[in-house]
Amino acid sequence: MHFYKKLYRVERTAKEIQLAAKQRHDLREEKYRPIMTAFKCWLDEHYPQVLPKSPLGKAMNHCLKYWNGLCASSTMVA
Repeated sequence: MHFYKKLYRVERTAKEIQLAAKQRHDLREEKYRPIMTAFKCWLDEHYPQVLPKSPLGKAMNHCLKYWNGLCASSTMVA
């Protein structure tokens, strides 16, 4: 949840300062990349320690399985 909170904080900031679509995109490009990189490192480190059939294991597997799409869509949010 820590990583998602950081992503939502970026969105809240963009909304509060009323950025235009291009500015929001640029902000996401700048801020999302380090958050997503840290999240991927966390997933890679912790996934082997989690039971694959547990709810957390399933969620982590889903993130890893669809990682490329997750990263691509995170900068294309309207």
